[in-house]
Amino acid sequence: MAILGHNGSGKTTLLRIISKLEKPTSGSVTYLKPIITTLVFQRNVCFNQSIFKNAEYSLILRREKKEVRIKKVEGALTQVGLIEVKQRNALKLSEGQKRLLGLARALVLEPDLLLLDEPISYLDPDNSKKVISVISEIAKEKTIILTDPNGSNAEKLSTRMIFLRQGKLTEGH
Repeated sequence: MAILGHNGSGKTTLLRIISKLEKPTSGSVTYLKPIITTLVFQRNVCFNQSIFKNAEYSLILRREKKEVRIKKVEGALTQVGLIEVKQRNALKLSEGQKRLLGLARALVLEPDLLLLDEPISYLDPDNSKKVISVISEIAKEKTIILTDPNGSNAEKLSTRMIFLRQGKLTEGH
């Protein structure tokens, strides 16, 4: 599903509320069962370490066993196309590669719901195509909600679009 809306319409805030990082000023978010949500922000912060270590970090915080961490990280890096450069310093990545690393960091957590904040914004055409391709593959296995300011990328990635106008959600164009 894609959430469309102009800059400042509340798309990111809505994702933060869905992920329970922020409380709504009114109303609530209720899930039918406990789920794991992971929010990938538009700008990804990378540590001055390898791509592998960046993707592994949250698993270390969870105290996952080393064998489990290696398996999950290598699987996620393979899925996003970064396995061949896993030892490269993450600070040297292009913006598109940083988006892919952000997706890998989310995937290692095995979320039920993946939230993507404008995943294609500000990328050049080649990186946009790569990120769109990876997200399309992930969407075959995971539920994804993404935001897009104008809908051009959402049409490629989502079968359902809703619009955020003046803080109100509406369906259709």
